[in-house]
Amino acid sequence: MALHSATTPEGDGLSRRSKTWPQKLRREFGRLLAQSNTLTMRPRALTTHTQFLFVLGHMRSGSTLLCHLLCNSSEIVGFGETHNNYRRRSDLAKLLMSVGKYTGKNPMDYRYVLDKIVGAQHVINAAVLTDRRTRYVFLIREPIASVASIVAMRRQFNDESPDQSLEFAIEHYTGRLAQLEQFAHTIDDPQRCLLVTHRQLLGETQAAFRALETFLGLNTRMREDYAIMPTTGQPGIGDPSPNIRLGKIDRSLPRKYVALPGKLQQHLDQCYVTCAEKLREMVQTPDFRTTYLRAA
Repeated sequence: MALHSATTPEGDGLSRRSKTWPQKLRREFGRLLAQSNTLTMRPRALTTHTQFLFVLGHMRSGSTLLCHLLCNSSEIVGFGETHNNYRRRSDLAKLLMSVGKYTGKNPMDYRYVLDKIVGAQHVINAAVLTDRRTRYVFLIREPIASVASIVAMRRQFNDESPDQSLEFAIEHYTGRLAQLEQFAHTIDDPQRCLLVTHRQLLGETQAAFRALETFLGLNTRMREDYAIMPTTGQPGIGDPSPNIRLGKIDRSLPRKYVALPGKLQQHLDQCYVTCAEKLREMVQTPDFRTTYLRAA
């Protein structure tokens, strides 16, 4: 009977609970180890000549594609969005640790260590923004395509109504554009900032590549194909759609669309144009055919 009791629901429950404790302990040990390693790395993060490259955009701006294209370079190492917060310069150690963990490479061997920040909740304070070793690529996309793509992604991964998805998309898009303007104002150094739009990246790719190469001083040419990384397509790190796993720019993908009331669409268009114009005043903006960044 005692042996049989181990197969009862109570016995199974105890067994399952007992199995979770080792898992919890391993997770906690891993967290503490990572924290210890990060603290050890802080002095190097403050003194290293390695530069830190941030792609600053909004959700569905094309930032995952841009990161893959940039990481093709032998001078740049990264994997996507780390979700780190950068409140002080020593927090750059978090980026070194994250990139080393997820890529298996020593970030100190590279000229640039890359992170992308598209979530409005992630912190990057003035102490980091004004650090002379940091570089910033601002990436923005016209509103209808951005909002439609955010809504489609939210509907796929979140249990919410269409109205809730649309509300989130609009709040994120408008709030993030304003945040990007503030970042540029705080950085206040056009030599460390470059503005590229999603339309320019896909429609004037070679011009965008030459601008990025010049801005970063890269010794190698950028290409339209890119290597698939272990983190490619993972939700939370970047674009979770199958498209990013194609390993190249694909311009044949259907354009997403969302119907909006006229006044709301005008408001979003104006937010985009205003943001583009303000960024153009504060950061480098190479000569593209689409020199005036219209929302249409």
